[in-house]
Amino acid sequence: MREYRLIIERPSPLLNQIRKMHYQKYKRLREEWAWLIKGAAMKAGVRGEPINRCIVFVSRHCNHTTGRLPDWDGLYGGLKPVLDCLSEASKSNPNGLGIIVDDSPKHIITLSAMPYLCKKEDARTEIHILETEEPPIG
Repeated sequence: MREYRLIIERPSPLLNQIRKMHYQKYKRLREEWAWLIKGAAMKAGVRGEPINRCIVFVSRHCNHTTGRLPDWDGLYGGLKPVLDCLSEASKSNPNGLGIIVDDSPKHIITLSAMPYLCKKEDARTEIHILETEEPPIG
């Protein structure tokens, strides 16, 4: 069973940040995250075929000016470009890196995310991917 821990030296976007983005700006954001994840994957030694079934845990470490953690919907909604980059590339997902087969419940058995407050210099996103043989939901 493969297990990867990808560390990106910036917090993942939040839903409120990407919701009203112009499509070109969102495209650039996805391209940027593809490069960040690719670099982290190389450091983590990711190689081989995409993982078919896995558990994904994302921890978002950020220094919020308000001192508050983000809402759950903002946290999970903001993971869309991150999960798209982890998935295999396709016509509708050209920034996919093929670390996992797809970001659907058939392939990601469990998706968990947790926000943390930290010092500004410690801001990061950690993506923990654990291959599993658990059968898909449904």
